[in-house]
Amino acid sequence: MAWTTTMIGWSVLEFGNKMGYPDLRHSLDALRWGTDYFLKATSVPDRIVAQVADPVLDHDCWERPEDMDTPRNSYLLNASHPGSEVAGEIAAALAVGALAFRKISPSYTKLLLNRAIQVFEFGDKHRGSYAQSVGAGACPFYCSSNGYMV
Repeated sequence: MAWTTTMIGWSVLEFGNKMGYPDLRHSLDALRWGTDYFLKATSVPDRIVAQVADPVLDHDCWERPEDMDTPRNSYLLNASHPGSEVAGEIAAALAVGALAFRKISPSYTKLLLNRAIQVFEFGDKHRGSYAQSVGAGACPFYCSSNGYMV
């Protein structure tokens, strides 16, 4: 999700002036939805909500979200359970959001940029792989990255 949010933000930066108003508005709405989510997921310093729900149960469930009754466990990253690659991508999403909203909302831009710095510093200070820290919450579906050191 962080990668997708980052790509939406870069699309707005690179091509926003070529989008018609409705497409730009939809893109900014999608970007804001993602950055708002990441602000909530990183609202406690030195903790990131990295994954919600058991991936196996989630992938086995083909109901609409409103009807799902599978457990919604949260998997957290912290000093003893780091996830540098996730922290780095969330920081990127927040930072590109700050760039995209800088002319629209200076206060939101400041919030995004400050949180991007905080999340990046967390990932840099507490180095380690999300797949190893979260384990069953990441694998087998989300543990195929080359690692944060690549």
